Amino acid sequence: MQFPFRDGHFDFIGDAEDQLKQEVVNNQLFKNWIHSLDESLFLKSVELQSFIRSNDGIMNYIKISTVTERNGGKIPRIIILQGYAISTLVVLHSIETKEIFAVLLNKVFISTGNYQNIIPFEITGVNQPDIKMAAEFIKKETTIDSEPSKIINLPEAATNNKIHFIHPYCGPTDQCNFVFLYEKEMHDEEIKELDGKEIRPCEHLKIIPINEAATHVRDFVSLAPFLYYEKLHENDQTK
Repeated sequence: MQFPFRDGHFDFIGDAEDQLKQEVVNNQLFKNWIHSLDESLFLKSVELQSFIRSNDGIMNYIKISTVTERNGGKIPRIIILQGYAISTLVVLHSIETKEIFAVLLNKVFISTGNYQNIIPFEITGVNQPDIKMAAEFIKKETTIDSEPSKIINLPEAATNNKIHFIHPYCGPTDQCNFVFLYEKEMHDEEIKELDGKEIRPCEHLKIIPINEAATHVRDFVSLAPFLYYEKLHENDQTK
């Protein structure tokens, strides 16, 4: 099947039924991706490899094999379309000791075979995260009540609005991760009570001193918010 692309078309090849190919092309994840292609890249072909549907029947994970051309050269790539994601860095300031802590989730990852400490993270698909979603997510993932007026887009704040979200991976996913920061003052005893609190089976909170993130976190998705937090406070000190 052929589908329009700019002034020409691309070929949707492979054994998938025409109806399924049409569904992929009409999917918002695919539309967002194809509209994001640099003007120097010309999509030549797409082949569906696999997909996952949400509970409402909408494709929320699409894996495709693609061929694009740039300056006459062909670029074959596997692309995973996932869309938007949300991460939250919750920072707690002890009223008594003035120490600063970060709230992590400790959960098991079958892929690595062990438990890891991570920043609360969730794929939201075609739904672009905002402050309201961040407040609800913080409550769900940490049980902490937040004030939406004090939640900020962390990359935007740290880069003077130059960066709005991060790409957690260099490839193959198109994922755009919106990272939100919420800082709150709490009594030291309240902070201690949060450490080890069960959120769901096999997942509990891990409270760490914020300056010790590098010794507790091992994935780049979770380390990136700490980098932006450090940059944010460097900017504050130079004002």
